[in-house]
Amino acid sequence: MVQEKILHREVLVSYTISILFLLIALILFWIGMSLPGGFLAFTLSSTVVLVILIIVTFIGINFSIMYIKITSDYMLVSFGLFKKVIAWESIVNYWIDRTPALTYGGFGIRFARMNGKRVLAYIVEMKERIALELEGHSAPIFVFSTKNPDKILSIIKSKTGK
Repeated sequence: MVQEKILHREVLVSYTISILFLLIALILFWIGMSLPGGFLAFTLSSTVVLVILIIVTFIGINFSIMYIKITSDYMLVSFGLFKKVIAWESIVNYWIDRTPALTYGGFGIRFARMNGKRVLAYIVEMKERIALELEGHSAPIFVFSTKNPDKILSIIKSKTGK
């Protein structure tokens, strides 16, 4: 098996989303423990609260960590279970995105429409963003946060020749 060459790897943590889901989980835990017998009573209400707590914890972990992996063949950007794989051939244009994050609706995975085009954005607060114009994707503009925009732009330039 041929091992792919990784050109860049990056992990970003959204502390805002982490804290928000932690607070929700703590409130749900408190509610569950406040029920007669707590979670160990295995009543319908304690089971429902426990299931909601597990779901909220899963969603919180899923949407608080973003990964970027760039290889010689493609770029992978993932926010938990949601992954976007971009072949170098599909990149038409790229730039540093200076649009305010609130234009996309905030942080996390966002869908927007700008200049008549659908936009998919993976946004982590307080990080610079890169926008890619893509060919053959349902959302022709993909925006993602990064700690290393200059390095990623340099790799994109070398891989696309643009």
